[in-house]
Amino acid sequence: MKRLAILTCAVCALLAVTSCGKSDEVPPVADKIPSKYKLPDPQTLTSSDRAVIDSLQKEYDQNVR
Repeated sequence: MKRLAILTCAVCALLAVTSCGKSDEVPPVADKIPSKYKLPDPQTLTSSDRAVIDSLQKEYDQNVR
């Protein structure tokens, strides 16, 4: 039993020492950081889309009161 405990401690110590050999704590700095973002072009609503939105807004307004 004592031999197993010593062997287990030795294996854990070996793993602890070898696992952190070349850890990179800081990620590399990005050379090019984008400062402008392209937003998608807006789409105009059709009359059927506008009717659906208006009906939802009307339903919401009636239920809020």
